[in-house]
Amino acid sequence: MLGRIRKTLTRIRRAPLGGAPHPEFGEWVRLWSARPYLIYADVTPDRVEVLRILHHARDRNTIMGAWTDDE
Repeated sequence: MLGRIRKTLTRIRRAPLGGAPHPEFGEWVRLWSARPYLIYADVTPDRVEVLRILHHARDRNTIMGAWTDDE
């Protein structure tokens, strides 16, 4: 499992705009899959910051919504 996550993080580093945009969680938030996990990152022109790594069965709308509400 950690190997899949690491490979996905390497993909994110090499092609940060490759993830699916999810502006409902923030203007620059993108999503990648490392089954069964989902990786959310904030991708701006200057940096990439991993926000969350969540199991796909978790309620991502509640979890990510709570995070964006706190910001």
